[in-house]
Amino acid sequence: MGLICRFIVFASLVLLLAVHSGEGLPMNDTAPLVDLKEARVSLHYSWAAYCDARELALWTCPECSKVPRLEHVALLYGQLDTFGFVGRTAGNEVVVAFRGTTDLKNWIENLRTTKARVPFQGAPKDVEAHDGFLSGYLSMKQVLFQELQALCPQHNCTMRVTGHSMGAAVATLALTDIVSDLKWRTKPSLITFGSPRVGNAAFFAWWKGMGLSSVRMTHNDDPVPHVPPESFGFQHVFTEVWQVNSTYKLCDGSGEDKRCADSVPPSRFSIPDHADYLNMPGLCL
Repeated sequence: MGLICRFIVFASLVLLLAVHSGEGLPMNDTAPLVDLKEARVSLHYSWAAYCDARELALWTCPECSKVPRLEHVALLYGQLDTFGFVGRTAGNEVVVAFRGTTDLKNWIENLRTTKARVPFQGAPKDVEAHDGFLSGYLSMKQVLFQELQALCPQHNCTMRVTGHSMGAAVATLALTDIVSDLKWRTKPSLITFGSPRVGNAAFFAWWKGMGLSSVRMTHNDDPVPHVPPESFGFQHVFTEVWQVNSTYKLCDGSGEDKRCADSVPPSRFSIPDHADYLNMPGLCL
């Protein structure tokens, strides 16, 4: 927990939430309902990525019993301490989840704000992302795509992509690549928690132009969504949903709504807010 707390000041995630019918979160008057049940399911999958890899492979981890069982689970190991898993439920939903880093001290000490060109199919040349997040994702891409092809050869399964902290950033890149390269026939759901900024303004524009449905959850005074800084040429993707205690505010489509998490000054940053989303702290953190 100590390392995770220290990472909070630097990590962030992109949270993308599909809107469904069902139990809703309390929102401000202008916000549509966001399904609390679906958000919890995605968060459990995100938290599961922190659990023991052997238990994940057998689907016996502490978080595993709280969500639909995954079959044919494959583990994804990448550079820079990136990790994730992919599997399929009995209901034919493909789930892809990514973990934040475990070597937080090393990650913080080596945090860079440099960007690299995004080599995804159809991406304009000026589309860039954080080089660490991007290289971590690319080191897992081949195995991920192989597993997706095996799990759903026709690319017509429903898909849930999720992640927390650095894993949220990797999840955002993965979803973008899956849509642009694999041409997935159903629209994947991206739900992320506590994501850092992923790319530049051109990445944001490309993302928007692809018509991706996204919600990026932030929580109270979590410091991770504030890095890397906007001043270094980074911009969040939309749409942010800011959890303030037990209420949820739907933010505007800019990715940088100054009435939401961007309104939090550094003096208020709270490390515990990063490790507890939807009042559900992870069991394997």
